[in-house]
Amino acid sequence: MSLRKLHTWVSVVLIVPFLIVGGTAILIAHHGSLGTGRVHLPRFGATAADAQGLAHRYELRAVAQDDDGALLYATKYGLMRAEPGGTARSADLRADLRDLARLGSGRWLAAAREGLYLRGTDGTWRRLVQEDFKALTVQGDQVLASSEAGVWRIDAAGTPRRAPDFAAPLAAGMAAGEAPPYTLEKLVMDLHTGKAIFGAAREWIWIDALGGAMLILGLSGIVVWRRAAAARARQAEAAARPDPVCGA
Repeated sequence: MSLRKLHTWVSVVLIVPFLIVGGTAILIAHHGSLGTGRVHLPRFGATAADAQGLAHRYELRAVAQDDDGALLYATKYGLMRAEPGGTARSADLRADLRDLARLGSGRWLAAAREGLYLRGTDGTWRRLVQEDFKALTVQGDQVLASSEAGVWRIDAAGTPRRAPDFAAPLAAGMAAGEAPPYTLEKLVMDLHTGKAIFGAAREWIWIDALGGAMLILGLSGIVVWRRAAAARARQAEAAARPDPVCGA
């Protein structure tokens, strides 16, 4: 096999990965606006007997118990509630949950990527703050909620207030040179995602550009390959026809 043919077939084989990587990169960057998380696909993978697989499938982040003994499961896909001895079912909070905590008043808080949620006395959930929350910590009858933008204090009544006193020591530590080092590994990752070029809020520009380029290369590669194959077929057909001059 010549190098030209080898190059051609390697390119053909790589078209499918190019299309997959390019298309999924764009879908991942815009999963929120496109609503890919709300598109339900047929279930596969874990079975009912595979408890570890089920925990992985739900992407379980936290478990808590309500006053009536019901279990609350904070998962990537929302809150699940299981009555004592019953089946876990959706608890009407669809969000990418990270943690659960309880205020001194008995009301539940849920930390999620989409924000901080409070369960009302009627059992419904409402969003208190729209930030990317990571964890909840009970402090007396209050709860401290940590987000990428700082720390919030939620009192027993469910009122959120920023808690700058918790951020001040971190700022002082940064000024004193105690901030986490910016490593080569972090730089490589930020370059890979585009964060180092466009910032965290606009890294989707980098992802879209690369994903779009890979899609164009993949699709155009298919077109070029098909055109080349058709041209070779026409040439072979023309060569197989008898020469009219010689035939005469």
